[in-house]
Amino acid sequence: MKSPSGATAARPRLARLARLALAAACGAHRAGTVDPRAAAMVEVENQSFYDVTVYIVRSGLRTRLGTVQGSSTGVFEIPRTFVNPGLP
Repeated sequence: MKSPSGATAARPRLARLARLALAAACGAHRAGTVDPRAAAMVEVENQSFYDVTVYIVRSGLRTRLGTVQGSSTGVFEIPRTFVNPGLP
């Protein structure tokens, strides 16, 4: 007998959805090789009307990356010494 809320009919659907989510989460993910010398980039989306100056901070040292004008997007390269200080 069905419950008045229809919860019994929703259970098989919910179970299928749970199995699908589990299968997607358990799929094979292979990480590609990463070049440690590749440039690290950051994208900044300025949704304000005012210009924004972008800084990166590490160990209390502030370095200016650049400026993003209002209502626009800027892409900046993070200096290698901030990302992987062990590389030249």
